[in-house]
Amino acid sequence: MNQRRRNKIDEIVNYLKRKAVQDPASASAIAENITFFNNTYSLHSLYKWLFTNAPSIKAENLKELTDIDSASPYFSELITTLAATEKKFFPGLVRPMVKKITQLIRDKNYSVIISIGAGAMEVEKQVIKKLIRLGNQKPVIFIGIDKSDISRKLAKENLSASPDTLIIERNLLDEVRLEEINKGTSSLYTVVLCNNDIFSLDKYFTGTSFDLAYNCFFKHHFTPEEARHIDQMLSRHSKEVIDYDGVKNRFNTFVQPLFVWNNPVLLSGTVFSNLRYKTIKELKVQNNDEKITIHRVQGTYLKEITAPVVLGSSKI
Repeated sequence: MNQRRRNKIDEIVNYLKRKAVQDPASASAIAENITFFNNTYSLHSLYKWLFTNAPSIKAENLKELTDIDSASPYFSELITTLAATEKKFFPGLVRPMVKKITQLIRDKNYSVIISIGAGAMEVEKQVIKKLIRLGNQKPVIFIGIDKSDISRKLAKENLSASPDTLIIERNLLDEVRLEEINKGTSSLYTVVLCNNDIFSLDKYFTGTSFDLAYNCFFKHHFTPEEARHIDQMLSRHSKEVIDYDGVKNRFNTFVQPLFVWNNPVLLSGTVFSNLRYKTIKELKVQNNDEKITIHRVQGTYLKEITAPVVLGSSKI
């Protein structure tokens, strides 16, 4: 076994043990993570854990390493390695999302696009590259909302080399500031980085401010009630909403870990995300009125919401 990998796992386990003392409220989720990492020293023990332990973990305890602590020392590593994975030609993890956004920009003249939980904004970078190759001459504004200072820093670094791209940073973005940016920018591509609370967009936007709102590998971090709230809110302010996330199946659960085996942090994100994803059957039952496309190579689904979501009585 690679000694560097063993040392990394030891380091993470020791971190989690300290965290359990500091945060008793998260003790159960932390304990599940400790058990997981103790079973990642060998592939045999990981598969044994997946078959025996994983199916019985309560939903509230299925938390990734970086979900446990918002100030996790491993957050930067996770976002950086995830972006690196998204760059790879195979399996083309975000290719369906890039293709869809590019199509909407060209076919429907969408020009204001917002991403929630934007991370390093690798999707936007690939969309810009594709639009440049296609000879696009229509200005597009990409808005990336993320509460993490680290994510916004990584997004700025990731997009800084993109041609014809202006990067604007705002603490909070609202209708007035967005209109000012829309009228004032002369760049073909404008990226706005902000840290609005995604559950409070109604405070800052009243009408249909965006052509497209989307999230990418983000919604599985939330409860079903929170996910519905996000869809409802985005539908009030966008012509179209797209949800792009993983699908739960045996292939993804047992094969995807092989591709990230050497990185224990990304391994944690991959395994726990796969355990939290919905199956194709669950997706179809819960989303009768939306168009869902399954991308088997990437192990993902793309859900399109074009009509306003009917509001329920529950509030967050």
